Amino acid sequence: MKRLAFLFIFSVWCVGIGFSQNPKVDSLRLLLPESTNEKRVEILHALVINLWLNHPDTALQYAREALRLSGTLNDLRLQAISVRLVGGVYPYKGMYDSALYYTKLAHAISLKTNDSTLISSTYNNLGFVYYHLSSYS
Repeated sequence: MKRLAFLFIFSVWCVGIGFSQNPKVDSLRLLLPESTNEKRVEILHALVINLWLNHPDTALQYAREALRLSGTLNDLRLQAISVRLVGGVYPYKGMYDSALYYTKLAHAISLKTNDSTLISSTYNNLGFVYYHLSSYS
């Protein structure tokens, strides 16, 4: 009887672990209500990166919120990152045309910032999207 009870509790525990969220995502979500401005955008960016593989719809919501907020802050660097992340979510949804549109926009904004890291990451994303569109030229 004890063995059966132990197996039941153990199986419930294993199922619970399987359905639990990523602890990093949970901690980032807890930080959102108390954060403001640039810090909030950075937390949203981290959420997008942690969610886009397994939960692209949720990641897209966070990316759009980051884009909206970075637009109100008039910070070109944050806007470039936000737009790049919006474009980065779309391949996980199989929407390469949207990914291309936002990645080109992110590239244009990155050129305005003159930040070589942002520019090189948008070139990388452009190559990724064009590869998946079978446009190798």
